[in-house]
Amino acid sequence: MRSGAQVVNDRWRLKILTAVNYVACNRCLTFKARVTASSKYIMPSSSVLLALTVLHRAVEAASIAPAQILFGSVLVFLESMAGARQNREDLAILREYVCTTALAIHDELERLHNAHVALPDDMILALDSMATVLGKVQRGLDELDRRNKLAKFIRKDPISNIIAGFMQDFRHSFAVFQLSGNLIAIVRTAEYNEQRQDMTHLLVKQLSEQIQQLEAAADAPIVPGHILPPAPQVLFGRNLEIEAIVTQFLSCNPLPARIALIGPGGVGKTSLARRILHDNRIKGKFGQNRLYIACDAVTRAQSLPALVAQQLGVTSDQPMKAVHRLLSSGPPVFLIFDNFETPWEPKENRAALQDQLSSFATLETVTILITLRGGERPIGTAWSRPLLPQLAPLQREDAQQAFSQISGLFHNNEDLAIVNKLLAHVDYLPLAVSILANLAQHEPLSRLLERWNAEKTASVAAPGHENPDKLASLDVSIRLSISSPRMCEHGDMPLQLLSFISLFPDGIPLTSPLIELMEESFKMPQKSISVLKQVALASEELSSHRIRVLSPIRSYILKYHPPASEPAFAVLKGYFLPMTKVVRDLARLGVRQVGSRLCEDFGNMSSCLDWAISRGTDGHDTGWAVEACLEIAPFSFGSGGHGVDLAVVQRCYDLCIASGNTVLAARALLPLATRSGARSLGRERLRHAVQLAEQSGDEAVIALCLMTKGAYCSPGPEGDGALRDALQRYQELARVSSNPQAYAVEISRTYYGLSRCSYFSSNYADCVAYGIKSEEAIGGLNGSASETNRARNFRAWGLLKLGQFSEAEILCQETLAAMALDDIPFISAYPEFVNLIAEICRLKCQPYDALAAHMRAAAWFKAAKKDDEYGWTLVCASLTAVDTGDLEHVMELQKTSLALLSKSNNEDGVQLARSIAAHVAIARHDWEEAEANALFVRSIGWKHRRRERVGDGEQLLASIDLGRGNVHTAVTHALVSIASIALTRAHNTLMGAIDTYAQCLLALEDPQLVATAMVLAHIMMTAAAPKQVLRAMARAMELYGAVHAASGARRAAKRQYERALKIYDTGRMALRAERCRAKLEELGDF
Repeated sequence: MRSGAQVVNDRWRLKILTAVNYVACNRCLTFKARVTASSKYIMPSSSVLLALTVLHRAVEAASIAPAQILFGSVLVFLESMAGARQNREDLAILREYVCTTALAIHDELERLHNAHVALPDDMILALDSMATVLGKVQRGLDELDRRNKLAKFIRKDPISNIIAGFMQDFRHSFAVFQLSGNLIAIVRTAEYNEQRQDMTHLLVKQLSEQIQQLEAAADAPIVPGHILPPAPQVLFGRNLEIEAIVTQFLSCNPLPARIALIGPGGVGKTSLARRILHDNRIKGKFGQNRLYIACDAVTRAQSLPALVAQQLGVTSDQPMKAVHRLLSSGPPVFLIFDNFETPWEPKENRAALQDQLSSFATLETVTILITLRGGERPIGTAWSRPLLPQLAPLQREDAQQAFSQISGLFHNNEDLAIVNKLLAHVDYLPLAVSILANLAQHEPLSRLLERWNAEKTASVAAPGHENPDKLASLDVSIRLSISSPRMCEHGDMPLQLLSFISLFPDGIPLTSPLIELMEESFKMPQKSISVLKQVALASEELSSHRIRVLSPIRSYILKYHPPASEPAFAVLKGYFLPMTKVVRDLARLGVRQVGSRLCEDFGNMSSCLDWAISRGTDGHDTGWAVEACLEIAPFSFGSGGHGVDLAVVQRCYDLCIASGNTVLAARALLPLATRSGARSLGRERLRHAVQLAEQSGDEAVIALCLMTKGAYCSPGPEGDGALRDALQRYQELARVSSNPQAYAVEISRTYYGLSRCSYFSSNYADCVAYGIKSEEAIGGLNGSASETNRARNFRAWGLLKLGQFSEAEILCQETLAAMALDDIPFISAYPEFVNLIAEICRLKCQPYDALAAHMRAAAWFKAAKKDDEYGWTLVCASLTAVDTGDLEHVMELQKTSLALLSKSNNEDGVQLARSIAAHVAIARHDWEEAEANALFVRSIGWKHRRRERVGDGEQLLASIDLGRGNVHTAVTHALVSIASIALTRAHNTLMGAIDTYAQCLLALEDPQLVATAMVLAHIMMTAAAPKQVLRAMARAMELYGAVHAASGARRAAKRQYERALKIYDTGRMALRAERCRAKLEELGDF
């Protein structure tokens, strides 16, 4: 290794050598040209000697020992040739070759020296060899000079040969030198290529690193250290909105998306924006280049660019230009302006904000999402299409999930009912749901509901906040919208109109006559509606074209900003007076039609009438409101709509009593009695209603009260008497009326009540007769199809109970066909007649067809949320399923029906359900369970004086005792059963009681009693055969078989069992068929 000082010295030597070489080479070339032109000169010129001398000294200065020796030898060789006189031509050739070779050697040594390459051994040996050859030549020339002239002349040719040998040796050494030089050049070229390849790899690596640095710089956040708000932990029901927004953000077709998320306060705009901010797909596209600008504190338009610049880490006197320049030259950026309404509300800010927002929207690298309280989007920006609709409250299921997730409560049925009420009160608004769920963590649900009823929106405030903000108090959130500049700049009219619209919980149809009436009492209502929609205090439902206010906003407005009495009274009176007349006219068409036509507005009616009636104590004329309430109330209950609230009817009653209006007071008591829930309280109220009506002397009202009382108190003597009294009064009113059909509907309904009362009193003949009279009374009155169907219902059931199955089936089929052809869809009567068809199929030994029909009717009642009818239909289905032999299915249906009927206090349905449970227990030989149910059935029958139910209970007890082996007790129960049912003329039930009694007689094994059983079997067959009641005929055949078997007539017994088995197999009545097969196996083969 050479030291640093040696390297520096070598470089200075190289510079000197290069300069000397330049001069020397030029001179040598001149010499070489002269020698080439005339080869006769043997003696070199002084220039050549000078050049070679300089080269000799240069190699001495470079300390190249082999070259120093060589060049010294060359100089000595040239000096030795100066005195040569012989063989000049040969020596001239040698001299020229030696000089040329010396110059070539110098050039190669210079190249190697410049490349800092050490001389290889082969090259040093070649230089030594050439120096040796020149020494030999020099010694040979000296020897020639010492010879005499004769010897030189004689040996001239041998000297030429010697010189040629020297030339050959010198050329060989020079060739070795050149070969070593070429090898060095090849190695140096390979090294150079390798170095160049390494350099190329190094450059590629450096370029890759620079590209990675550039990519990292592109992915790096524009603002180092910018902290994003966290994503919401609880967010339900927004999947569709998230998908729609993210899809638009990812499409960028052709420009990045610009979306405005608008809606009322508390609907969850900020939560949805934050969820989108942290969506994995948004992260994948924008990385950390996501910017969240909270505009809550921005009050001036000029502050918004400064806030964006601050978030971006930009400092400039012109923040908008600086931000624009940075964003336009940077990577794609996702920009959110949250709570944009804060700077947007002041009118003086809007023009500047529109320009700023439009400027951001022109950047092709910026994707924009703003959240804005209200229903309008800032103009001047090309918002992405399709426009995102105004954000709506949650669906009920999503609100329930959010409430449960936050509160940590897993609700039972009772708690869930309270939660549903609370959520409905706040219209499933996410902010209210969240606050209520937090309150529910430490406060009982029942207490929360009580607080809502008392305090309304004031109760929806997060605890622990002395000065709650809009996120902790529903009142504060609503107050911000009401006091917004966009509301205030239009004066008081928008708020007055909002107060009036808040009386309508279901909204006001834009095509309603109310709109025209509002234009007379309110100034420019359409403009005020537009303002309310702009601030999202009201919204238009596109499906129903109604202008609607959310429930919490309505509650707040009615509490703190109630409607002005004068304009509101004028509009409501002008609306409800004509409606009252319409309701009276529609009443002629029947209850169902009035209810179906008005059900969409029952909630609005209840709310408006409640407000109007409550103003009666202030001296306002509310008679029209009371009249309207009492006309509408009977049609709203059970209609499936909201219904007129009983509290409103109670206020009507109190107001009428206070004013001494006994007619309206009596009418008000009717819905209060029938919807009271407690039978004793209802009876008492109806008696009082009759007394008030009698005090008024209004015969029509007296008859109405009596008819309502009779329908409510039946079955029973009081109900039957009231209905008969009402019938007489209506007939008298019709007789004296100028219009004979003035009271046709009332008379038909009274007959229907008598038919129903007779059915439940087990007087089936009277039931059919009154049904016929009810249908005759309505006659061909226009629009009376509903009353006709009602009259036919119990008439068909009466026919069924009397065993007139063909007549009942024909009546049902005719009614169903009429329903299909009628313009008015009486769908509520449809499942009732389907159940009748099912019962007929059961009696025809077609249990599977009957079960399918029952389940079809049950599905309709369930969808209509008619739990009482649904439960009753399931009872009938379970009774039918007994014949299929699937006892598990029977018990499943029975338990469901029992729960529904117990909830609605339907004792008749509960009695039938317990009767079915007893039948199943008997089939399973669970005598204790069967006896408990049978005793319950009998007790309910005695309680309500239902002979058929008493007989059913006695028949069950007889079967139980027979199974236990208590035959004599079983006979007693069977006789009581027959006696109880015979008075009702319930054909099918009576056949069952006779069958049980005959089985008891056969169990006594008395020949005389066997003969009696034969008579009973004959009675059953005689009653069933003409009407082709296959079920009763098969039971009679079984009884015949049992009697013949007891008498010893085994062939006759087998024949009867086989006939019964054929009927059961045809109807797939597995349980009864299995019983017949068991009897046949006992009889054996003959």
